[in-house]
Amino acid sequence: MTTKILVISEKYWPQGGGAEFATYLILSLLSATNNDLKITVLTGTKEPYKTDGANFIYSDILDTPTKIHLWRNLMTASKLGSFNKIIKNNDITYIPRLAYPLVPNAKKLGKKVLVHLHDYQPITYCAGVFSRTASDFKFGLLDDIRRSMEFEILEKHNVYKALLSSSMTPINRLSKLWIMGADKVICVSKRQGQIVGLVLPEIQNKIKVAYNPLPHIPLIEKKIENPAFLYLGGDRYFKGFHLVLNAFGKVFGKHKKTKLFLATTNYTFNLKAKDTLLKLSDKVLEGRLSIFDRINGEEMSKLYSISNALLFTSIWEEPLSYTVLESMLKGTIPIVSEVGGIPEIVQGTFAEKMVFKPDNLNGLVDKVEYVLPLSGEQLSNIGLSLRNSTLERFNEDSIVQKLSKILLEN
Repeated sequence: MTTKILVISEKYWPQGGGAEFATYLILSLLSATNNDLKITVLTGTKEPYKTDGANFIYSDILDTPTKIHLWRNLMTASKLGSFNKIIKNNDITYIPRLAYPLVPNAKKLGKKVLVHLHDYQPITYCAGVFSRTASDFKFGLLDDIRRSMEFEILEKHNVYKALLSSSMTPINRLSKLWIMGADKVICVSKRQGQIVGLVLPEIQNKIKVAYNPLPHIPLIEKKIENPAFLYLGGDRYFKGFHLVLNAFGKVFGKHKKTKLFLATTNYTFNLKAKDTLLKLSDKVLEGRLSIFDRINGEEMSKLYSISNALLFTSIWEEPLSYTVLESMLKGTIPIVSEVGGIPEIVQGTFAEKMVFKPDNLNGLVDKVEYVLPLSGEQLSNIGLSLRNSTLERFNEDSIVQKLSKILLEN
């Protein structure tokens, strides 16, 4: 019997980030492994990476610059006639991003509704939870306004955006009401499920945990000449950029040949900060710090091949990091902060030894110095074991079975 699933995602890969990439992988796997599924994707992305067997429909209602514009559109009844018709023609409404206002519509039409969370949007306007606040998270409106201001100032260095964001924060209280109507809420790690359930006990019995599928990534051959470390978080505060710079202020002084590569794939470093860092590197560090903006896959693979380890220094509760998973699949040791789903990724592997407390400078330095003496052969052997463990732990068949069960069972 054919089951018709309607996926409503305002962005779709290659637009967006990890959430959109995960959605693309999930739908590709489901389409390839279950002939009884008929998938329709309603999206605001004009040129999505299309999944074989899925029908894609573009909607300008979903093609918006911000979530506030999106929610405004979806709360305007006059615009939803065509949406309701599509929802009626499908059995399941699946919302993997932020189209929460459609949950009540779909339920009124008698449809099963699933919301897939890839961040913390329902509990905070900025969608992120600092690790230092996770155990004592405050859901009050004033707390969330302060959190929005703190995020914009520390992350974006923009007071205007901080004031604008904080003024929009009360609207996010509707997110809780919207997703409470869903039949199931999918989280991508146990830790994310714990945090969401702790803050929103009303949906605790609806939360299901399913890891995201792995991307297909080849093993990278190591070609280590001088010790080097790779950091991919840009100059973002949430990603712990300040911690990386402070740690290597110590490491560079003691280990004269060690290099640091700062790289991003879809992000550009602040030009003023970049210029300052490169001048510092030329004058003081003898060119041992290099910055790479918006590099492609081939360039990234080269950096991985000459790096002893990846630095993942995030100070927010990352639900399930593709950066760490990709590092392990490429055969590169990740040095990681103990946030979000990271401990679940590295559990039982060599990388479990590389976990340090978030925002702990000495902890990060200790892990870097642990890796520094390892030979190229040791790094390659450890990298191969990390890849094999990751492929086994995040087995494609088991992930498909889990996702299928959550999606299709009552």
